[in-house]
Amino acid sequence: MDYLFLPLLFIEDIIQGWAADIYDAAIGLDALKPILETVSFTKGGVDYSIYWGVINNAIAVIKPFGYALVTTFFLMNLLDNAAKDNITMDSIIKVLMQLVLTIAVIGNLDLIINAFLSIGESIINLIRIKVTANSTTTAVDGATIVEHSLENEQGYIAILLEGFLIWIVHYVAVIGCVFACLSRALDVGWRIILAPIGVSNCFEGGISSSGIKYLKSLFASILSSGAIYIIVIVGFGLAGSLLGDGTDSKTLVSCGALLATAGAAIGANSKAKEVIS
Repeated sequence: MDYLFLPLLFIEDIIQGWAADIYDAAIGLDALKPILETVSFTKGGVDYSIYWGVINNAIAVIKPFGYALVTTFFLMNLLDNAAKDNITMDSIIKVLMQLVLTIAVIGNLDLIINAFLSIGESIINLIRIKVTANSTTTAVDGATIVEHSLENEQGYIAILLEGFLIWIVHYVAVIGCVFACLSRALDVGWRIILAPIGVSNCFEGGISSSGIKYLKSLFASILSSGAIYIIVIVGFGLAGSLLGDGTDSKTLVSCGALLATAGAAIGANSKAKEVIS
């Protein structure tokens, strides 16, 4: 009468195959490609040609306002020194040097920003090379996870439901990381556009002036790409490896690791600014 159990075995094989496919989709690297492509962008990249075209046109419009503000801050500084009866040859020379340096910075913003972007891209490429060189372990696949789950005496329906859970959480985390990359790209873009205005006041505070702080914030926003890249690679890799033994607790921990990865990626930009500022 063993033939009576053949339909049941057939259904179990189907469910096992579904579960394996779901786990493969949940721990695969295909969903990470949009993140890794979005976090890394260069000024000459084809995919971002429209993006950089808008930025280049906007910064050309903003630059004259930056020069006007430099003149305004220069005169305000002179008036402030005059009101304090602090007009000396040394103070005049100092303010004139600040004027020349500020105008030079605004006039060479393209070179400065390109240097910042090149540093950011170099860091990402270095991280990518290191990750590739150190990836000696074989990634866990869906069939292995299902096999281990069966060894732990989990039912087929429970395995399938856990697969759906990790799949849903995985794509929620992917959406969160893509949002982090896009918001970081927008942050870089508007900071570049407003850079002529942001750096126009370097007359008060020296290296702690608002103009220098603005350049630091821009540099931090660009460097945060490296932090996001590391977070995505490590976080999603950890979440996938945790599923290897096929236990219920590891499934929940893996879900937590994915959500934590998305949260860390979203907060990477602000954390980078805190470190550099």
